[in-house]
Amino acid sequence: MAALARLFMPNTYIAPTRNFFNQYAKTHFKDRSKPQTAAPLFHLMLFTGVTGYVMEHFAIGQYHVEHKHHEQAAAMGPAAVGTSPGQQFDSDGKPLVVHAKPKGPAEEDPDPEESEDDAEYVVVEEKADADPEPGPLPEGDEFVNILVTGGADLRHLVKTVARRRGKDGRKLRFFLHEQYHEVLARHLLFLQIINNKALSVRERMETFLSLYGNTLVREKDLEYLNEITAELIELVTDNSEHPLTRITDLSHLKFKDRDVLQDVLKGWFKSVPFDVEKLRDQRMRGYYRERYDFKKNLMDFDYQQHIKEKARVRFGQL
Repeated sequence: MAALARLFMPNTYIAPTRNFFNQYAKTHFKDRSKPQTAAPLFHLMLFTGVTGYVMEHFAIGQYHVEHKHHEQAAAMGPAAVGTSPGQQFDSDGKPLVVHAKPKGPAEEDPDPEESEDDAEYVVVEEKADADPEPGPLPEGDEFVNILVTGGADLRHLVKTVARRRGKDGRKLRFFLHEQYHEVLARHLLFLQIINNKALSVRERMETFLSLYGNTLVREKDLEYLNEITAELIELVTDNSEHPLTRITDLSHLKFKDRDVLQDVLKGWFKSVPFDVEKLRDQRMRGYYRERYDFKKNLMDFDYQQHIKEKARVRFGQL
C-alpha cells in the first residue's frame, strides 16, 4: 500500500522529470557535435501516457462509478444502485430455459421461411413442490407471537393465518415492523378490505387486487377508498370503536408516528390531486434522460433481450 500511495505523491515525479529534461537539454542542445535523436522524446511521451492512465484508473475511474450510481439512484431509487437485469433460476439454482412450443400436425407452418419470432413460446419449468406442512407450534401461552420485520406485504400474514386455521386452536399474534409509514397505512387499508363483511367475498377480492396491483384504479374503488379513509384516520388518531380495533393494536406507535400516518392517509382523499401518469413520465425522463425520445425502442429492446426469454409466463408474439 505504501508503494501504491507513492504513485500519487508529486515528489515521485518531480525529481525524475527534472533530471530527464536536464539530461535531454545537455545532450541535444548544448552538445551540437552529437546527432539529434527522437528516442528521449518518445520515452517522455510513453512515461506521461502510462502515468496518466494509472492516475485515471485509480482516481478518475472511481468518480465515474460513483457518478453512475448517483444517476441510477436518482432515476430508480437507492435500492436500484448496482443492479442490472439478470438470469432467473429455479429452486435448484438452475437457469430457466425457454423452448419453442411444438406444433401439432394441424398447426404445421406452411411457410418454412417464417421467422422464429412468430413462434409461440412457453417456459419449461420443473414441477414446483407443494408447500410443506407447517410444523407443530412450541408449547407455551395462549398466543403464538410472530415478528414480521420489513415484510412490506400483508399477504405474508394472510397466508400464515389461512394455513394455521383450525390447527390447534391457539391464536396468532403478529408484530409488524416497517421502515416506512406508507406501508403501515397500506396494511390497515388491506385489513379493512379483508374484514369488511358488508361486501361479498368476490367484491372484497376484486377490490383488494385492484388497489394492490393497479396504479390506475377503477372509479368504484376510488370512491370506496375515499369513504374509508376518514375511518382509518379516526382509527389512527382517536380512541375509535372501529371494528378493526378488535384485531389491531396501535399502542406501540409514538405520537409523531401517528401524525405522519395521518398525513399519509389524508393523501388518499379523492380531493387531493395526484397525477400518477405525470409522475411516471417524470420518472421515465429521469431514467432514460437523453434517450427519452426513443423509449419505445428501448422498451422493445429490453423486452426482446431480457424479458421474453426469462418471464415465467406463457405468452404469444406481441
